[in-house]
Formats: sequence, structure tokens, C-alpha cells
Amino acid sequence: MKKKIIWLFYLLFAICFTFTAINIILHNTYYKALHLICVTTICLVGLTIIYKNLSKNEKFIEKNYNKILISFGIGMFIIEIVLGIALRYDPLWDVGAIHKGAIEWVETGTFENYYEYFYRFPNNLAAMAFLHLFFKIASIFGIKDYFAVSVVINSIMVSCTTVIVSLICKKIADVKHAVFALVLFGFSVQFYFLGGAVYTDMLSVMFPVLFFYLYLNSKEQSGKRKIITYILMGLTITIGSLNKFTVIIIAIAVGIDLLINRKFKEFTKILVSVVSIMMIFNVTFNLYMYSSHLDRQTANGENTPYNHWVMMGLKGDGVYNPEDYEFTRKYDYDENRNSKINKEIFDRIKKLGFCGIFDLAMTKSTADFGNGTYGAEDFYNCNPQTDTKLHNWILPEGKNYKKYATYATSMHIAILILMLTAAWGFVCSDDEKRKKMFSLYLTIFGVYLFLLCWETNRRYFSNFAPVIFICGTLGIDKFIEVCLRTKEKIKCGLK
Repeated sequence: MKKKIIWLFYLLFAICFTFTAINIILHNTYYKALHLICVTTICLVGLTIIYKNLSKNEKFIEKNYNKILISFGIGMFIIEIVLGIALRYDPLWDVGAIHKGAIEWVETGTFENYYEYFYRFPNNLAAMAFLHLFFKIASIFGIKDYFAVSVVINSIMVSCTTVIVSLICKKIADVKHAVFALVLFGFSVQFYFLGGAVYTDMLSVMFPVLFFYLYLNSKEQSGKRKIITYILMGLTITIGSLNKFTVIIIAIAVGIDLLINRKFKEFTKILVSVVSIMMIFNVTFNLYMYSSHLDRQTANGENTPYNHWVMMGLKGDGVYNPEDYEFTRKYDYDENRNSKINKEIFDRIKKLGFCGIFDLAMTKSTADFGNGTYGAEDFYNCNPQTDTKLHNWILPEGKNYKKYATYATSMHIAILILMLTAAWGFVCSDDEKRKKMFSLYLTIFGVYLFLLCWETNRRYFSNFAPVIFICGTLGIDKFIEVCLRTKEKIKCGLK
């Protein structure tokens, strides 16, 4: 039964993401299909050659892995800081609220000018508090350039993520896969620009992979060390989900994996650790916020309910639209706002019908997973404070943007194809990695399902992109195997 469940899951995953990948290439509104096909092919050929060379030099890599890993992490960190500060901007809208709210809190002891925003969007309160903590530390040392501080913190998150992904690949596979993961990051140029994209996506990017890395370590531990690791897992998922609640998806995926494998004791221990720490943090944080800054009664009337974003995801292509915000604001808490929104959700589903829902799902998944820039340009387009040649590459109106975005998206598609090849391989054969990778693929599928129900945005999957990198890294062997089989069949056919 367990094998059948896992097999069915991989089949469903492979089918869904195959359709998504095809739609990204053929029905992408941003890029030409021919360009994407050509550049993706070049990326795949180049990655295959690099991986084969890594295989030939495995002994050298094993001997120097730590040096390679540390050098790459430091290099990525420096590049992200330099580019993030060089592309300085003045944060606006939601980004501005968490940046400027945190600065005001440091300088005045309150963020009163942003109370209205946080009454409406309390989901961003923790991200502001997270930045406030580092801004406060910086201010103690007389540092007032808070934008630079935010770039440094964000760059630490992103560069540490690349290191953790490599370590995960080393644990699941071997050292050549660990270095190949770094190769994927090195050629994914969008990661160089994420240091300055300071918002909930990147402030939470490290936590899903860190949680999984701790989970892998816990399997090899016992006694006090294991208990400490469980506590760290609880802290990781708590801080990550406070910054962006989707981080919880990887904890759910790991929990499902443990239940399917009948590891009930381990499941219970991790559940107790995660739930108890989350409750302590959430209760403490909310008690402080709604006693020192915000009013609970006002918040109940002003908070945007979560089903609002579900409703918005069912209109047009599911992207942001101001009309739905007007609809939600029309009703206050006392007028059963939730029931009005729920009724609108069911009316939209009924109006779409089965075919309409299917078409919308294809459109949303293509838009959600179809942009390799991870939407970093949304940040750098906020009142740019400098004018550099880089702006011509990373801003949509720049003359070289199409080249940059086409390459970044092609590289993204190449990694999706590597991930998909492994998924189809798990469908066709009971590979040793099938069980090891189950929770990772389940995580990606969980994000996929969530985004189908949520507002459409090309940026929302980016804090789980590193999980896709792990699956892509560990799919390279299957990809090469498929290529060799295809080559042999073509040769036989020609004979």
C-alpha cells in the first residue's frame, strides 16, 4: 500500500509539472517559445558536460569540498551585497511598510504611521519585527543606513541557503552532487540579485531547507543531540512561517512522509516540538503587539481575511486586482464578511465550471512557476536611487531585460526538467532515491496546490525554489541516462 501511494503521488506530480513545464515554454506571455527552447537546450547540454567533468574529478572534489563550499558561499554573499546596494531603491507599498515601519519603530519606539497597513495585513507584522531586530542592533553601533543593513541580512539568508542545499545533496547523494548544486546556483543569475529583494519571500528562503537539513541530521542522532535538533527544527519552522506562513508546507510534507513510513514516535516528537514552539512564539508575539501597539478590536474589523486571496485567485488570471479589495472592504467584521467572501468564492467556482477551473489552473501554474527572475525586478523598480548599466538588464523597460529574463527563465526550466526526469524515473522504477526524495517532492507539490488556490504571483514560489534545486540536482543522473538511451535508440533506428 505504501509503495502504491508513493508511486501514485509521483505519477500525479510528474503529470502536473509536465503540463506546467510545457505551458511555460509554449504559452508564456513574456518570452518567445523558440528562444526558451534553444537556451534551455544549451543550458541542459552545458550542465551535462559540467556534471560529467565533476564525476571524473570526484576524488579532488571530495578532498577540497569544504574549501569549495565556503568559497562559494562567501562569493555569493559578497556579490549579492554589492549588487543589492548598487541597485539601491526606495521601498514602496507592502515592501515599504515593513522597511519603513521597522525604521520608525527603531527611531521613535513605535510604528504608528503604519498601524493602518498592519491592521489590514497582520501577516507582515513578523517580517517587520524581524527587520526591526537587526535595525535596532545596527543602531546601537551607530549604523543608520538601514537599507544596507537589510541587504546584508537578506544576502546572509540567500547565501546560507545555497550552502545548506549543497549539504543536503551531499547527505542524500554524494559530494559531486553537492558541488553540482552549487553549479546550478552559480549559473542561475537571478540569485545574484536576490540580496536586495528584501521582503517576506527571501527573508524566509533559508528556513524550508534548513528545517529539512536538521531533519536529515536527526535521523543519525540519538539522546540529547536529537532533542536539541528537534527544538532547532521547531524554532526554524516557527521563525520561517512567521516571516511567510507557506514555510509550514515543508513541515507538513515531512510529517506525511513519517506517517506513511509508520514512524509514529518520530512524527509525534517533531509535531510536539514544532507546535509547542510555534504556539509559544505566536502567543507571545501577539500579546506584545496587541497590548503595546495595536488594538485587538480594531484589528478584528480591519484584518484582511485569508479567504480574500482565494477569492481573488478565482477572477481573471488570479492576479492582484483592486476590485476584490473594494469588495472585501465593503463589509466589516460584524456583517459576516467571511460568509460574503465564501459565497463569492463558490459563485465564481460555479460560474467557471470544470473546464473553466482546469483552464484557470493551467494559467495560474504557468504564471506562478514560469518566471526565472523570481520577480526581483518588482523591488528594484521601486524608485531606483541610482542609475547603473545593470538597470538596463534587470528592469522590464531596460533594453537588455529580455536577454537576462530569457536566460534566467531558461535556466529555471532546465532545472524543472531535471526534477521532472527524476520524477518520471521514480514512476517507472523503484529507485533508491524515491523514498529519500518523497518529502521534497511532496513539499513542491504542496506549494503547487497552495498557489492554485491563492492569488497568482510569479514571486510566491521563490522561497521554495531551493527545494526545486535539490530535486533538479539529484535528477541529473536520470537525465543523462534517458539521453543515452535515446541516443542508442536513434542509432539502432538508423541502422
